[in-house]
Amino acid sequence: RSGRWELILASGLVLGAFWIVAMAAGMGLGAAIPASSPLNFTATAVIIALLVPRLRARPQVLVAAVAAAVATTSSSLPNGLGLGAGLAAGIVAGALIEARRRR
Repeated sequence: RSGRWELILASGLVLGAFWIVAMAAGMGLGAAIPASSPLNFTATAVIIALLVPRLRARPQVLVAAVAAAVATTSSSLPNGLGLGAGLAAGIVAGALIEARRRR
């Protein structure tokens, strides 16, 4: 176990430094992107790309359907809150399905 804490500390420092650099770059580059740019769908596209290949069982499809329905119906909320609402609804649906399955 010798050196474990040093490894964890070094990893944390590298990740923290990268996070700060990435945030600064995002702040600088974000200001240069025009407001008319169609980047508002980017987060949704990333979530869909990560999620779809993992849908293999019926409960997973049901959770994704609940999340998609809530996100779609609440898409008019400001600041992308519709996507967050969809994610939260999917998490709740998944927890309820899992709780019901364990009974």
